[in-house]
Amino acid sequence: SLAYELLDRAYEKRYIRTAAAVDSDKERNDLRNTFDYEIGAYLPNDLIRLNLQWFRNNSNERYLDYYDYDSYKYGVSLTHLFDKKFSGYLSLSRQRRSYDHRTLVNNSGCRQHEDTYLLMSALYYSYSKSLTFGLSWTYRENHSNEPVDRYSGSLVALSTYYRF
Repeated sequence: SLAYELLDRAYEKRYIRTAAAVDSDKERNDLRNTFDYEIGAYLPNDLIRLNLQWFRNNSNERYLDYYDYDSYKYGVSLTHLFDKKFSGYLSLSRQRRSYDHRTLVNNSGCRQHEDTYLLMSALYYSYSKSLTFGLSWTYRENHSNEPVDRYSGSLVALSTYYRF
């Protein structure tokens, strides 16, 4: 599959600020362009997918240039059907963010960039056509050339999904 998405956030009554930190008469507008590409293979009990995503986040608010960046994300995922009721999911991905204007705190003049690694695993039990229970574990690790933005951690979630 190949997809393109344009998100345009036009804020009503939210104006961009001038250098004097005073609201101007120009409304704030945020744009995000996203391209997604995914290729997969169906096997008797498995679905294997490779994906690639690029997006560009951009705001016309001068003081939010801090959040303007390019992002590249790629990964692989596997969905396995154990039987008619149980299935499993496993994915691994990496996201690279290069910020336009975010410089490092130590004033070295270098722009900040980050690499985030994400590992997710889940088990699902389909109780009926409408009701599914899930148990998932996610691990995220962020590498950054800005020391304060380095982190790692995991999350366990127990979920219920109901289809109308």
